[in-house]
Amino acid sequence: MSLFGSLFKRTPDALQLSDWLANMTEAFLRMGDDVLARDKSSPDLLVCFTLINTTHAAHNILHAAPRIAPQIGAIYAELRAYYECLWQLVLLHQYSTHDDHDKISRLCGDVAFRIERTMAALFQSNPNVKQALSGTTGQAYTQVMASAVPEYIHGERPHAFTETGDHITDNVNSLVVRIQRYERLDGTQIEAVSKIVNESTAKAPSMKFLTQFDFGSCKVLPDAFFSR
Repeated sequence: MSLFGSLFKRTPDALQLSDWLANMTEAFLRMGDDVLARDKSSPDLLVCFTLINTTHAAHNILHAAPRIAPQIGAIYAELRAYYECLWQLVLLHQYSTHDDHDKISRLCGDVAFRIERTMAALFQSNPNVKQALSGTTGQAYTQVMASAVPEYIHGERPHAFTETGDHITDNVNSLVVRIQRYERLDGTQIEAVSKIVNESTAKAPSMKFLTQFDFGSCKVLPDAFFSR
């Protein structure tokens, strides 16, 4: 490696990534509080729910397993897909009619569009973060989400692990397996990651950005908007 190559590393270390993720979490929390004060029926509350949980979990996992730093973009994408599916599961449980489920399905596209827009603004202001989190948006992310929905929503699991019969517990186990695809963790790290996701998953449904979300008054963009 050349002298300049060693002086100007292009890949941030775990500590630097941790700082960025902490700052992002705080920014998304402020965004959520602002939306909550203005409009409790806005899908942006689900955007904040997703991005706060995703970023905070990535931050905590990075502390538990610093070796994932080079793969943080791919792992962040997996976490985003997991939490996008989690708010859907919560709403599907709370609202049971066919019309409700149809609305939740259509709401997914609206929320995903808003997340992409939010991340684009973040990346424009922070090119280093964009480089670190490449693959967390756009077509690369669409592929992650496409494989996550059957697994987390419908319980179609391609992994070879013994299922507990509890959908949420099995989702946590599935997420850990998916993270393992990018960085092989040892037993202690796997246990730590499982604990982080379990605790986050248990707390997430009681977050104000979800409990105060006015689903009944929420207006969903028409399907035609996404086919333009």
